[in-house]
Amino acid sequence: MDIWKWVLETQKDLTHQGHHRLVHLMRMLPHYTVNEEHVQVDALVPEALALARSIKNPWLEVFLRHWYLQSRVAHRHDVTDMLPEAVSLLEFAHRDETRDCPQSICAVQDLTNCYEQADGPAYVEERLAVANETLAKIDATWPCFLCISVEYATALVDGKRYEEALAFLKQQAHALLLANQHEDRLNMRDSWIEALIRLQRYEEAYDLHKQASNLGRSKSARLKKAIDKARIMAYLGSYEEAKPALPDFATIAPTPRHYFHWAEAAKLLAEAAVIPNDCYLNAKFQLMSDKFSHNGVVRAAFTLVLWQADLALKRGRPKTATRCCERAEALIPRLRKPLDAPQLLAEMRAKITTALTNLPTITTAWEHPHHVIEALGDDPETNLDILEEARKRWPEHENMALFTATAYDEIGEHQHGIELLRQYLESYPNSPDVVLKYGLLLFNEEQHEPLQEFVFAMLKRDLDKEVHLNCHRLLTTLYDKNGDFELAKPHLLSLLEQEPDDTESRTWLAELERKTGHLEKALQHLDGLVEQHEETGNYDWERMIVATLLKDWDKVRHSADRLGFENIPTEGPIEQNRGLCRIQFREANGESMTYYAIRTGPVTAQILEMASPSSPQHYDDTVVFEPISVTELDEAVAQDDEELIYTSIQITEAGGYTSYILDGVHPGEEALQQLKDALAIFGCSCQVQSGERYQLQRDDDSEPMLGLYAYIAVPETQSLQEVADLLATMTQDYAHPLIWQGIVEKLGDNEEQERQLRIEEEYGL
Repeated sequence: MDIWKWVLETQKDLTHQGHHRLVHLMRMLPHYTVNEEHVQVDALVPEALALARSIKNPWLEVFLRHWYLQSRVAHRHDVTDMLPEAVSLLEFAHRDETRDCPQSICAVQDLTNCYEQADGPAYVEERLAVANETLAKIDATWPCFLCISVEYATALVDGKRYEEALAFLKQQAHALLLANQHEDRLNMRDSWIEALIRLQRYEEAYDLHKQASNLGRSKSARLKKAIDKARIMAYLGSYEEAKPALPDFATIAPTPRHYFHWAEAAKLLAEAAVIPNDCYLNAKFQLMSDKFSHNGVVRAAFTLVLWQADLALKRGRPKTATRCCERAEALIPRLRKPLDAPQLLAEMRAKITTALTNLPTITTAWEHPHHVIEALGDDPETNLDILEEARKRWPEHENMALFTATAYDEIGEHQHGIELLRQYLESYPNSPDVVLKYGLLLFNEEQHEPLQEFVFAMLKRDLDKEVHLNCHRLLTTLYDKNGDFELAKPHLLSLLEQEPDDTESRTWLAELERKTGHLEKALQHLDGLVEQHEETGNYDWERMIVATLLKDWDKVRHSADRLGFENIPTEGPIEQNRGLCRIQFREANGESMTYYAIRTGPVTAQILEMASPSSPQHYDDTVVFEPISVTELDEAVAQDDEELIYTSIQITEAGGYTSYILDGVHPGEEALQQLKDALAIFGCSCQVQSGERYQLQRDDDSEPMLGLYAYIAVPETQSLQEVADLLATMTQDYAHPLIWQGIVEKLGDNEEQERQLRIEEEYGL
């Protein structure tokens, strides 16, 4: 039962039936999942499911729903709403019309994954029962054999039955040996390594880690291997190897799958004084445990909170540890079974009690609040101890409340800061800076509904003008974030009515006018700002965007000159070659695609790279882009991409191309160039997508041949029949044929389509 063989055959059948978009979505869903691009997963799944259901293909629905659960549960560790979906999929995958689907067994893995993430130790028996029932139905020749075996072994590890887990894994490895698939045993490495670590057999764990080091090339697999190396080396005391192996937190922050073991490795390194055990590490643990709690991964959240408390004690911060215990206590009722959680919490609290008795007394000999502010240093935890003591004397002091909330925010305890300011505003509502800070904390924590309720309530009250102005700022921020630009504009107008010279608000309003299609209004605001300020600012960049959209090239030139652009043409449109960049498009379905382009002006580019036939085509499009690059905003992206990535704002001139696939044995560089030259006569372009790894064979006994997989971009005004005739003429004398099925299919040439299908089968294209 070869799942991926079925997937490839299904994709081939769908291609022949003309369902190119569905084939693309089938390919991209696993790709995005294992490479931790989960925003893309969320964007494409609804469309993919709708297409699968429209053609009444329940097997394909099983595939899509399984991979969505892999993304949500296995990678993002989000089980809040996913357990009912996993149960539903298991039922769906075992109906008469789906039980023979090769992917149906995987629904069992999805359910056990949900149990594991929600509260692994409390669901041990259920996980073992489900996995055991499934293993009884399959053998070692099934790909599912590995996944379900791992689920069974992981359940044993969660039940602290480590020796039993190792014995089971050895048994499964022997079954693989008998099935002539012994190398596949390394795909069970995760649970195997985990059992060895829990038994403190670290050398064996590292040996297994090294044996499996070449497995898995996805981003997720690479991160997993690096984190495993870091924690095993840390357990072995080889800190000089452990520290560089541990990925930066920013790299793993988007994907909770890596949190637990990253935290384990970081805790070991901090305890060994290899990395700082400071408030910033505390903030990372806070983020991870909060995310787990929000996602319903309660046992892991509880464990991380206690680790966080332990680290706080080790750096002499029992008050931080006390707050951790309060959060841990709130998690216990959410566990399926408490098990040892109450005992672990009691032990931690006993340690804290001892530490608090030895805590130095904080001086309270301050004569004035400004003496307190002057006493603050660079360590937010030290500042908190001072501020919380001082606020007992001066609870009404606005800056002291702000400094305290900021300190909580810096150590990751955002909710403490929010609650502190909420209580302060109940007593002192006429505090504009506190109103703004409180609102921004709610906004940053994505508590949008409470933010709206708070702001609207404040606007109804008879409060100082500055309070109301900050309420308008908060609503503008919220509406802009949510794409409600028309709702945002009145609040900016309210700000400008009170403060007409507010540069930031006027620039913001111009941007919103542009986003709502009122370009002339936007340009009026921006022209006024440029006249008002000799120094450059964001308004110059925004002015170039708007002026470009209006083709007011003189104003583009004026702001470009102010910003220091050189060699800009002195008249007419600006069309230059200012080097390579990449342009990111947000498609109608929510999927993001990025293509190489030539930067042709300060805020314009022309797309060089073709999209596949299953994606929206942007080849040769001219676009206006957002001049702040994605790579500047995201350091993790910047490390991986040499060319800057900019977000497309608007296509100003569509290239007008449709792409098709050219496939087969590579005819040689000279012949390929001749073909490209001939296509260019019709305004077509050809871009090769394949490399040396694309090898083709006519049968098992023949020598591999270099393949050619390319896209042909055809102008929408060009006769497709002429292109097909040209391809037939140019390739007729090749030693091996090429095929262009998309073109043939669109032309409705059934005889030619049958011929090309035979070639596809013969060469395994």
